[in-house]
Amino acid sequence: MTITPFFTQCVADLSKPDGWDDVSYGNDACPSWSYKGWHVFIDHPDPKQREVGEEAKRFFVERTADVGSGDYEFATTFECDSFSEVVAFVNDEENLHLAARNLMARLSQEGWEKLSLDEWLFEYGDQLDQHDRETASELLREFDYAPAPSSRKSVYVTDGVLGFDHDGFFITDPFTSECGRFDVDPLAYYGLTAEQVEQFKGEND
Repeated sequence: MTITPFFTQCVADLSKPDGWDDVSYGNDACPSWSYKGWHVFIDHPDPKQREVGEEAKRFFVERTADVGSGDYEFATTFECDSFSEVVAFVNDEENLHLAARNLMARLSQEGWEKLSLDEWLFEYGDQLDQHDRETASELLREFDYAPAPSSRKSVYVTDGVLGFDHDGFFITDPFTSECGRFDVDPLAYYGLTAEQVEQFKGEND
């Protein structure tokens, strides 16, 4: 991280939220913070002092993996003048889905099926180079599927096995995805409570 007087002025009126990282780099036009794989460039609050011109929005958001690529055909970006809008954008799960769709559109080869990101990685991951495979894997890990409390799963026993219903499947191991290929966080992925997760420990071994 490189701090210059100009960078300090750019963020002087802001408070970095918990969990965000300062990833400012001295050769950039302005400072930047990152969160959940999103890279947020923060220009000066006074438009007349902005490095990229006073017509530019103060905040520019893109995926960290796209920073410096210069290729925005399939990039997921967002510009605004309000930091509260930035926070809302990076916390909106639909924008992660949009980033996933854009990533797959950019990397897919002719004949590849349109699949969910986890299925796409399983089907075609070995045909990607290491950097692209890691980029897709990192994005997959950032998804937060936690539903609203009103839609929490009901855990019950059937035929002597503890589980719950999820998208047409009866899940008996909340620590793996429906297909059994990926480790998941049962609270975030399935929306279980900590108490429900405890019920599964040692239950179906």
